[in-house]
Amino acid sequence: MLIAGEGRMAELGMARDQRHRPYMEDRVVTGVTAGTVLAAVFDGHGGAAVAEHAAARVLALMEAALARGLGGQPLARAVFSD
Repeated sequence: MLIAGEGRMAELGMARDQRHRPYMEDRVVTGVTAGTVLAAVFDGHGGAAVAEHAAARVLALMEAALARGLGGQPLARAVFSD
């Protein structure tokens, strides 16, 4: 999978294995926001609802944190502690 943004490209690979489960509970998100490539995996841990919720919000949360000038640990806290 190629992700392009602001004149740069990143190539990302991904593999999924649902083993004995009848469906995949994990969610994967990739995207570019404010020149930053984001790749995130959310583990369903017995159900997909929380992973779906996190996957649906992570890019918007990342954009908001970057717009506030956050980076490093403050950015991670702003994005992943919601």
